[in-house]
This record gives sequence, structure tokens and C-alpha cells, in this order.
Amino acid sequence: MMGRNPYLGPFQLATNNDQAIIKEVLSITDTAHLQERKVNQLSGGEKQRVIIARALAQQCECILLDEPIASLDICHQFETLDLIQSLTQQGKLAITAIHDLNLAARYCSRLILLGKNQRGDICIVADGSPAHVLSQKNLKDCFNIRADIISQQQSIQLHNIAPIARR
Repeated sequence: MMGRNPYLGPFQLATNNDQAIIKEVLSITDTAHLQERKVNQLSGGEKQRVIIARALAQQCECILLDEPIASLDICHQFETLDLIQSLTQQGKLAITAIHDLNLAARYCSRLILLGKNQRGDICIVADGSPAHVLSQKNLKDCFNIRADIISQQQSIQLHNIAPIARR
């Protein structure tokens, strides 16, 4: 219900519309079974899913997510990213930080790869499609790794990832 706070005045109770929105969000995030539990009784993954539900309850046109799949098991990672992707297909904008490059390549239509320039300032190294951004050169320059990049049906995957020996 905290996600609806921006729409409520001081001491105002949730409306039937607010309740309906909460019910829908709890359903699509599979968190309805958690609504009676205290936050200190939730696992890290459950807390993460509740935080995402709270964000979705705000019904914003743009959602900014910092590592939305952190602490989630693999099944919930896919479910969460599927949900975010479905929101974008409904016209919403989702901006998210994802460190798993394979999942970023699978779910994101556009990637922005950040790195540091020679002065140590954070800068944009590459911006574009996953196939453009996740090049062997960018992976080597930014992460000091070598990886085989396999393109399949508008998707790419990284295989045989290995660190490059430092000199």
C-alpha cells in the first residue's frame, strides 16, 4: 500500500481503486501470500519482490530499477524480467541496472555500458543494441574478460567467459 501514498492526502484512507490496484500488483508479482507478514520476516528475495510490487503500485509511466533481480532465485529472476518486459510492451519505460550480461542481452532492447575514462570519470563506453554494446572489444576493455558471443534470433549470449591475464 506504500506505493499508493503519493496519491493519498494526509490521513486519507485508501480508496476502492487503490485497493484494486494493490490486489492486481500483488497478483502479478506473486506476493499476495506475503501481505500479512512483517518485513523482518521476509527473505531477501521476498523483500525484493515486495519492493518491486510497491514501485508498480505507483503506476508510473517510467520505472527506474537498480538491480531488480538481486537476491532472487533464477525462477523469480526470469519472472521479474518477464514482468518488466511486458510493462515496456504496454508502453511504459523501464530503466534498470543489470549486471548479468546474458540477462541484459536477453531482456533489454537497448544497453548503455558504463566505464571509466583515463581520468577515472564514469562515462558511456557504448550505447545501442545488445549486439552492438556487448562486443568482444567492449567486454575486454570494460571487464577484462574474453567471451564468445553467439547471436541467435535477435538475441545474443556470452559463452566461455574467462578473465584475461593481467600484465
